[in-house]
Amino acid sequence: MICLTGDVHHSSLKTDDYRWCKGTEIDAAMIMAQIALSYGLQITLFFTGLCAKENPRLLKRIAQMENVEVGGHNYFAFKLRKPFNFYYRLSGLRNGPYWYQFWEVRRTIRKLERFSEKKVCSWRDHAYRHDRNTRNILKRNNIRYFSDVLSTSFDQPVWNNGVIDVPINALPDHDYVYHGYRQPGTFHESVLLRTIFHTKAMSKEQWLKRIKCEILHIEDKKGVATILTHPACMEVFDNFDTFKKLCAFLGQYQSCKMRDIQVDKRDHNDAENLD
Repeated sequence: MICLTGDVHHSSLKTDDYRWCKGTEIDAAMIMAQIALSYGLQITLFFTGLCAKENPRLLKRIAQMENVEVGGHNYFAFKLRKPFNFYYRLSGLRNGPYWYQFWEVRRTIRKLERFSEKKVCSWRDHAYRHDRNTRNILKRNNIRYFSDVLSTSFDQPVWNNGVIDVPINALPDHDYVYHGYRQPGTFHESVLLRTIFHTKAMSKEQWLKRIKCEILHIEDKKGVATILTHPACMEVFDNFDTFKKLCAFLGQYQSCKMRDIQVDKRDHNDAENLD
């Protein structure tokens, strides 16, 4: 089973990829969703709450596509970052006080549901930035699926503290692929060697080859291959050519929206090891 996903940020965030894109990230998300549809693929796109405020009409158009699920991706994407980092040093909580994280999650959900006219039941934090309060807050806001953890050992989603954890178990694109501003010698690749995937960055061709192998391995085990491809990255790579090649490969397998994944409540499978 394939669970194809992507993260979409609001224009005013001005991510590092933004200046390399022809339009906004939500423009790129529309193209990516259309390409996925042309290959018969379902896709879950995680939007920041401010996407709904800045591009409500386009968000609604994307949400109305039959192959798209709209998920939450925080409201401000943790800007300004300094107050969060300061609070983390004091408390060990990366997303601020409980009350603030609760407010921010609820605000994101309400904005996305209002403008997309679709129920939000899946979530991914920006930059995988969750803490010990996150799952409880998501559960209280009727979020069922949480895809925020990188893992090479979990080939199946599992129940974890009241939500279904859907680990990203195939190599993500942004950090690990040279593109745009992110070129050899411009960042410390040794950091990547300390991640769960234990690899330096690579070319888009090398990434595509590797992710195909990872997907084949997960499919052989009858697992759920959860793939993170950012719309902005796919545009910056080569105007979606790599994404089309990936979709052509994925088209041979069954795909699903994250909200359609079924997990037995008795299956915890050492979920505490995810973090």
